[in-house]
Amino acid sequence: MSLGTLAIAANTNTSFDAPNQGVKAILIGNESGLTVTIAMESGGVQKTLYPGTVDWFDVRKGFTGNVKISPVAILNNVSTFPSSTLIFDAIGLNDSEQASMYPIALPSRNTNIGNTVSSSVTSTNSIDNEANPAATSIIKSIVSGDGANQAVSLTNDAVMVLGDTANKGSLTTAGPVTVGGTLTSTGDATFNGAGTSVECTNNLDVGGTATIDGATTLDSGGTSQITTDGNGQLNLANGILNGRGSNILNYTGTNTHVIVPGAGAVTLDVNGSTVVTVDSTGLSIATGINFNVGRIKDINNGTFAASGTINHGLSGAPAAVILCPDSGSSTWTVGASSYTSTQFTGTINSALTTRWLAYR
Repeated sequence: MSLGTLAIAANTNTSFDAPNQGVKAILIGNESGLTVTIAMESGGVQKTLYPGTVDWFDVRKGFTGNVKISPVAILNNVSTFPSSTLIFDAIGLNDSEQASMYPIALPSRNTNIGNTVSSSVTSTNSIDNEANPAATSIIKSIVSGDGANQAVSLTNDAVMVLGDTANKGSLTTAGPVTVGGTLTSTGDATFNGAGTSVECTNNLDVGGTATIDGATTLDSGGTSQITTDGNGQLNLANGILNGRGSNILNYTGTNTHVIVPGAGAVTLDVNGSTVVTVDSTGLSIATGINFNVGRIKDINNGTFAASGTINHGLSGAPAAVILCPDSGSSTWTVGASSYTSTQFTGTINSALTTRWLAYR
């Protein structure tokens, strides 16, 4: 008499209700690859039911009807069995079957018990792996000459690895790739091709260089925050560019602010040399201020203590030279006709230090 079936899982104890009167035994068939300890509660019967077998369990006086079941995974090919189920039948008092007829093996269940399957599968409709401990291997591939390194591996707890040191591997998809956790690349990551998209709902971590051909969009909360058009244009939705936790660029709709936190500085470098520096002390220009039209191009100053020609140090003839002696009793002159590309002539009536300012 059939009593029903019970799904089992490794390391998960369970039980089954069976009749405790009017039967002489309970037959239990193990369709799984799990090794199961069966105990007839208070009936004085406890023994092991091995994978792929049917065994006889006496119903003795005192049995409560509760069959205690403790499955464990001992074999390394548990996933090759047809299911993870126990089948229960009752043997009546007048049935001819006897305990000496059991245990028996279920046909085609245990042809490879205890061994690792090594075969080449060219086609299959599905892979079904149920009720096995976490990290149970489902797919493993080792390239010839690559030692024990697994170029491809997949376990039942959804851990997939493509590539090893010798065989880097690649993943190509025709549509979007959705990553619910962290997408990590220990080398360079390249995303290209028409219609290619990578969607990360958590983190994208690239240990090398991330190369994306074409336009890109970085969204937050369904709203586009940063876009590039593939032609060097970077657009910020809120006009704020952050660096190390502080705003460094902020477009307010009218003005663009470059913000330097703390004691930092903004520098403008040309050909590896700093030309302009802006810090808390002000503006510093390494080569001076240059004005293109109608403005001061060069400016310099110095002192002299006797009449004569003075090197002004400008890049051309001065537009004007201004003299100022240290003593109010001194007189001085300078003629515009004496200006040359390198000098001017200054005249003073006493040997007093005279300061000059020349510009062009």
